[in-house]
Amino acid sequence: MTESMGERIRRLRKAAGMTQQGLGFGTGLSLMTISLLERDKSRNPLLLTVRAVATALGCSVPYLLCGPRGFWNWLLGRWPVLEPAKKVRAEDKGETETEEGQDNAD
Repeated sequence: MTESMGERIRRLRKAAGMTQQGLGFGTGLSLMTISLLERDKSRNPLLLTVRAVATALGCSVPYLLCGPRGFWNWLLGRWPVLEPAKKVRAEDKGETETEEGQDNAD
């Protein structure tokens, strides 16, 4: 089973011997924010928040977000892993539609 970001935060925090309150103090985040992150209840945490937690825990942002695979993709220059799909319009392909509804190349 894949470890979630919250599980990674909890594991790294405990390995560092920190409490949630201590991690919050070290990052400038509230105890509630740390608790929400560890329970994966924070739907879209700000990058600044994730970066603060990663710095305090001594890991990279890609590792915290995606685990070991995310870290290696970042390290090898393949970050982000997924690229947004491109929408191609008919005009971009050099095609125009005639009144009869047929496509003709320019």
